[in-house]
Amino acid sequence: MFGTRTDTTSTALKWTFTERLRHPKTMKKLQNEVRQIAKNKLEITEDDLEKMPYLKVVIKESLRLHPPLPLLLTRKAMKDTKVLVYDIGVGTRVIINAWGISRDPMFWKILKILTQKVGEAAMAVDELALAKLMFHYNFAVPIGAMKKELDMSEHPGTTVYKRLPLLVIATTIHYSLSSF
Repeated sequence: MFGTRTDTTSTALKWTFTERLRHPKTMKKLQNEVRQIAKNKLEITEDDLEKMPYLKVVIKESLRLHPPLPLLLTRKAMKDTKVLVYDIGVGTRVIINAWGISRDPMFWKILKILTQKVGEAAMAVDELALAKLMFHYNFAVPIGAMKKELDMSEHPGTTVYKRLPLLVIATTIHYSLSSF
């Protein structure tokens, strides 16, 4: 269980970083929000996350576009039911295609309900990790590597990885002690 959670967190962060590097204005907006909230602090805490609505939007949109687990665990129908035009009999095993749902606007309401039920605590791990990285570093793609590094091809599997690894240059932010 621990391995699965860290794997999905790292995968989600790689996709989030790739999307932010592809859209530098959103990267800047995210960094500004995080740095404004934590401007007089040395470190970001979970309490700070509640004041970062843009951070939450960035992560949710990245997860919508690139769900680390494209197929959710199987479920068993507890009663006869109908989903759209399909009849699902009691006891039928159902697999939820999160990847498909997240790309079809008709199902976004369902996706919102699923994400609310599944993982507020898990989302906090992703949010805190991303906030801390945005607070302490600036990120860039190496010169001449932009097209390759920001390739959005997926490598299918239990977890959907980027086909090509993401290589970024992280530079630390230097704060003066007088600002704290």
